[in-house]
Amino acid sequence: MNTQILAGFRRLRDRMLCGDLPHCERAGSPGRSRGHRCICCDKTIQAGDLQYDVRLSNERIVPAHQHCYLAWREESLLLKDVAVTGGLR
Repeated sequence: MNTQILAGFRRLRDRMLCGDLPHCERAGSPGRSRGHRCICCDKTIQAGDLQYDVRLSNERIVPAHQHCYLAWREESLLLKDVAVTGGLR
């Protein structure tokens, strides 16, 4: 895995751990963007591009780029597993 991808995962994890980014507790729904900003990277998702809409625990729905969503979801599940098991398996 290249260093840019690893750095992106690390940024997401750090943001979740410090509370700047909520955990992605539910699966997202794919759809077409209307030009909103990605919750993960804060960059605009170009209108018509694929995005994932994620419903947060407070019922707010937020958009994410497909690649951002996949990384966010993976890191969220990993952090949940670490919290439950006390460490990586």
